[in-house]
Amino acid sequence: MNVVIVDDNKIARTTLKQLASRVKDLMVVAECENAIEARDVLQNGPVDLLLLDIEMPEMSGLELTRDLGANRPLIIFTTSRKDYAVEAFELNVVDYIVKPVTLSRFIQAIDKARDIRQS
Repeated sequence: MNVVIVDDNKIARTTLKQLASRVKDLMVVAECENAIEARDVLQNGPVDLLLLDIEMPEMSGLELTRDLGANRPLIIFTTSRKDYAVEAFELNVVDYIVKPVTLSRFIQAIDKARDIRQS
């Protein structure tokens, strides 16, 4: 699966990239500092999955998800707060991971995305 990581925090992006490198058939094709940059990246090629932070300057991950509409990649939110979980799942995202992200929790979310993609 082609993955784009979107987080305004460089350490969070690095952590997610390291976790992704430990999962078979998962390729990080881009890292973005904000949702606006991610929207541009999505126009340039096939992306299967977004690992998307919620709280970012200029445009939140929730706003990006709404803007992308139905023809969007699968989305797993990664955030430091639980407050947005209900709203996130109302947008039909695959999963919602609260930071810090562990390898086992990351794999669990990726497996959900794979199951959805294969069905």
